[in-house]
Amino acid sequence: MDKISYFFLGTILYLPAWIFKSGFSIFELVVLFCILYVIPLIFHFIIFKYKKNNDSKLFILYLSIIFTYSLDQNYGMMSYMDRVPNFLNIKIYPIYIYTSGIITVLTIISIIFIYIYKTKSNGTKILLAFTFAALIINLFDNRNANVFEKNYNITNEIKVNLNNKPKTLILILDEMSGINSFESDQNLGTKNKIEEFFKKYNFVYYKNAFSLSSSSRFSIPMLFNFAHDDKKIKYYEKLNFTEWIEGSKYWLVEAHMKQNNFFDLYNKIEIFQSMHLNFCTHKNVNSCFQYNPFKRDYKYISGSNNPNFSRIISLWKIQGSIFSNFIWRTLREFSFIDNILEPYGQKMIFEDLLDKVNYTLINSDSDLIFAHILVPHKPYGYNENCEYDGKRSMRYYKMSILNKVTQHNIERECVIKFLDKMFEKIILTDSWQDLNIAIFSDHGARVSKENFNESYFSSIFAVKSKNLKSFGRNDISSIQYLFSKYFNPKHNK
Repeated sequence: MDKISYFFLGTILYLPAWIFKSGFSIFELVVLFCILYVIPLIFHFIIFKYKKNNDSKLFILYLSIIFTYSLDQNYGMMSYMDRVPNFLNIKIYPIYIYTSGIITVLTIISIIFIYIYKTKSNGTKILLAFTFAALIINLFDNRNANVFEKNYNITNEIKVNLNNKPKTLILILDEMSGINSFESDQNLGTKNKIEEFFKKYNFVYYKNAFSLSSSSRFSIPMLFNFAHDDKKIKYYEKLNFTEWIEGSKYWLVEAHMKQNNFFDLYNKIEIFQSMHLNFCTHKNVNSCFQYNPFKRDYKYISGSNNPNFSRIISLWKIQGSIFSNFIWRTLREFSFIDNILEPYGQKMIFEDLLDKVNYTLINSDSDLIFAHILVPHKPYGYNENCEYDGKRSMRYYKMSILNKVTQHNIERECVIKFLDKMFEKIILTDSWQDLNIAIFSDHGARVSKENFNESYFSSIFAVKSKNLKSFGRNDISSIQYLFSKYFNPKHNK
């Protein structure tokens, strides 16, 4: 291999396409370009200078490694590790995935080594052409900040609210167990704090509310399409897959809501959502804010480890390479970074997110403000002082049921603490008196299979309206029924 061919090979194989797709600042781009491209290229040239010949096994091994590295970076091989047969019968999923990653990398290095050793320079040229094509595809696919922000951070002008017309605020707290749930039975203090919160802000709350499904992707579409007859679950399941939702082909959105009878009742809607379910395609949506892993100016709660560095490494990880996943995991193990990807990231910016919801509520002329937030959804993240502790999101598989319940109750208490701060601000405005609010979860905490109904289905449901007085009700009703009761003009007609 001559010097020019070797130089060209290095410039292609080491190019970190992901840094041009991640919405980095100019400073971040320059630093990353130097660390991940310039320095490796210098190392690449040093190897060429001191290699003995093109056919040495050590040199071929080096070429095999950098070809594998490039293919991994551009194809995102970690995304396919769950398809690797589990020959070792590893029961713990993260260990199985990372073991599969190691085996895959070693296998590909070996195959490329044999291929180059047998075919010499011709094989290298073919591999380079293949790798170059992968690089070009990676550079221009839709896994980038611009595509995401264009489609899932749609910001229209917020018109100052001058008419003080009644507004509705809907907050879905994903995976928050109900007041009389299995988790509450283990800690009555948490239960009492939740009830005191609802009493403080004049909510009617349902202690025995439950969801008709333990899956968000079924529970929420039922609720927003006012489907609440528990005898028609099979029929609703069919509707869910044919009319209510559809799967997404975009990597940061799991599914889209196709039909939403609740949204049809409003003229102008502001959305705050997660990647789990996209509500923003409805014709009445004015602005859409999905949790944005590319965003550089979130306000992170106390305890978050090196947020900017965490964002950079997490964005590398999200591109799906095995190498970046190992770097990401190692840095998390030593608490150098936290994971800012969903659902972890929403917990880190929960207070900031509620401030944005609050600002929109007070200043917008929209009649519906809706937020589906992946808090207190697993993985865990808060300590007893409601500071973020990334270590609590790790080793979930080692936690006992009691430890999981204890941590879930800590998370619930933190949710109440942050909501209390938010409502203290709203209550000082003219919006509060006429404001309609519904706070509910889509299903239970899903901690204990032995207490399935009380842990998987028990849900929060509370409503506030000008004409309602605070009261804790003991009705055993589904959140789907209760939502229809309060928000469906045709309920039971």
